[in-house]
Amino acid sequence: MKPPIRLVPIFFKELKMKIIKPIFAIILLVAPTIAFAQNGPKIDINRIKKADTNHDGKITEQEMRTYRNANFKQLDRNNDGFIDSNDVPQFAAARNLPALNQMITANDINHDGKLSRDEYTKGRLVVFDLFDANKDKVLDQAELKRAQEMPQVK
Repeated sequence: MKPPIRLVPIFFKELKMKIIKPIFAIILLVAPTIAFAQNGPKIDINRIKKADTNHDGKITEQEMRTYRNANFKQLDRNNDGFIDSNDVPQFAAARNLPALNQMITANDINHDGKLSRDEYTKGRLVVFDLFDANKDKVLDQAELKRAQEMPQVK
């Protein structure tokens, strides 16, 4: 007597190839933003509002990039031209290193573990993108108000 044909394992193998792998790829792409949004450090909305250089109540992507460029020197505390863990004072490391590491991971194009001015200024605007609900590259008053109500915002 022949053993029965096993159709179920073949079905699951095809299912794995067609459905599970693409879902896993999407999770890998989205997970850093979700992790930042849910478990990341508290976001200081007042720092983001400082990017509104023309004081029109809206923050454009360009204003945010200009703000980041101006802010680079403040973050590069040891003046070596890079933002990395050496820029965090020892007494503040426990509180600030997780946020710094997330920022470096999101923007470190050459994977050297530190951010150059160019990487920092032109890199991903994770928080800006999180708040920009309609994806028009402008944070308007309604989006800023909604952002203030998010649990990860202080």
